[in-house]
Amino acid sequence: MAVAQQQMADQAKRRTEEAAAAHKIDIVHQTRTTPDRDRASVGPNAAGDAIYKFLKGDLVQFHHGGFVHADEETLANKKLIAFYFSAHWCGPCRKFTPQLVEYYNRVAPQHPEFEIVFYSYDKSSFAMETYMRETNMPWPAIDYVKRQEKEVLAKNAGDGIPSLVLVDSTGKVISSSHSGSQNLGPDKVLADLDAIFAGKPDPRTAGLQ
Repeated sequence: MAVAQQQMADQAKRRTEEAAAAHKIDIVHQTRTTPDRDRASVGPNAAGDAIYKFLKGDLVQFHHGGFVHADEETLANKKLIAFYFSAHWCGPCRKFTPQLVEYYNRVAPQHPEFEIVFYSYDKSSFAMETYMRETNMPWPAIDYVKRQEKEVLAKNAGDGIPSLVLVDSTGKVISSSHSGSQNLGPDKVLADLDAIFAGKPDPRTAGLQ
């Protein structure tokens, strides 16, 4: 009985921590309705680690032919995190994913402050794992069974996939594939990332440096 009570207490504590983190991200989503929603301050000294705390313990990764829990400690040092919303059943997603893999493999080694996290819209964990394996996704993914607990992230993803949402370590949205009901496409986010990395952001992302 004592063990059961301790487990219940631990679960309650975890739910409280996740709820707090989710609440912060939800507040960030709401701030996008303000005129300066596209402005943020991201850099080596950016404060906060809401994303790291929110995802800690819930990431998996394709590694050496199998799936293992990702070393989320590396996420603690990331300042730019792009959430990738996609699925194996989605034709446009399967077309775009190889492009994103190529982009990541080219850019990530030069920018250790950057990471992609996959949020699967697949119908099963098997489909998600097949998708990651077939496309050689090099980035971590939210554990399929944990997606429901992280649904707050999808509020920024729009109503179509593939979708990319770029945030800083505090969860503040920097760039998105969607603007209201308009689908700008994930290439828009990659262009904004290139601008940030080059130190020459466009007017909509001015102030990111």
